[in-house]
Amino acid sequence: MSLVTKGWVIPLLALALALAGCGGDGPAEQPAPTVPPPAAPPARPPPPDPPGIPIVRLAAERADYVEWEWDAVEGATLYRVDLAEGDELANRRQTSTERTRYRWEGLPPDQLVVIWVQAVAETAGGRASSDWSHRIWGVTAPETAPVPRECSDERDRVERLPAAVVPEWDGTPFHVDVIDNFPNPRADVVTHVLEPVAQAAAIIERQLGYRIIERGELIPAPQGVAPGWNADLGAYTEDCPLPREQGQIIGFFMADRLEISAGALAHSDRCGTFAYLDVPEARLNAGTTVHEIWHLFGFVHHHEFDPAEERGVPMSKRLTRSGGRTTEQTLTHADVDLLRCIFPAR
Repeated sequence: MSLVTKGWVIPLLALALALAGCGGDGPAEQPAPTVPPPAAPPARPPPPDPPGIPIVRLAAERADYVEWEWDAVEGATLYRVDLAEGDELANRRQTSTERTRYRWEGLPPDQLVVIWVQAVAETAGGRASSDWSHRIWGVTAPETAPVPRECSDERDRVERLPAAVVPEWDGTPFHVDVIDNFPNPRADVVTHVLEPVAQAAAIIERQLGYRIIERGELIPAPQGVAPGWNADLGAYTEDCPLPREQGQIIGFFMADRLEISAGALAHSDRCGTFAYLDVPEARLNAGTTVHEIWHLFGFVHHHEFDPAEERGVPMSKRLTRSGGRTTEQTLTHADVDLLRCIFPAR
């Protein structure tokens, strides 16, 4: 072998060894690349809590439309609105809105209509709905403005009940206070018991030109009242244990648990007070609050009024409506017009 040949052997041998690898059996195996596990899908947000029940009020009655409004409900993203016509709930339909008011347009004059509203909360976690509100009635204005009634013996009729607060009228609005003894949240008591008084007061003043009632406050139970004064409706009505100033009307919670099918309120003409009763599944109801105050003014239910008895004056059918758990009683022009004959301007 020549020196030249020997000079190539060594580099070729080194190259062969390098290609064979340390084991001498071929190229070294490369480790498999590490593949991360698939990412877990994002957790689904929890479903929303059911929103509160909308508090619906009648906002306007005109010749061709009726409008309602309600306070915004925390967490609600839209509101379902059920609509129907007349006492028989004819032509029922449903719509929805993100606003806190609804106007039903294109109605004929003197048309009775009703809505009830449900709050809906919709998030990435799902949808939740409130219970339905009370049914809130409205009626379009008649083609001609109502003629004020000719007053006759209305004041005498209500004093024969007797209605204790009626003789106290001296031109100063009756002050409606509410005792702070309800198991309900204070905000609900203000919304459903005190605020309806302010709304009714505004309706009266707008129609008659003067005030007859005014919103009072939440007050403590008077000192010196015997324990258990609000535990028995019969005993309370008999004894009238709450002291009351002249021109004052008092509302309170009556802890007497009664099983009654209609509303959740009772009034006492003799005592000049009204009470929410401990009725299962009942809730505070603005329309029923006004209904009971009108009882204290000498009004009797429309279907119970008998002109031959010469006692009391009739409520309208709308203010009479029983079934206060689902239906909101509302004032009409006639309910306010009668007040003019019982409490004349002074």
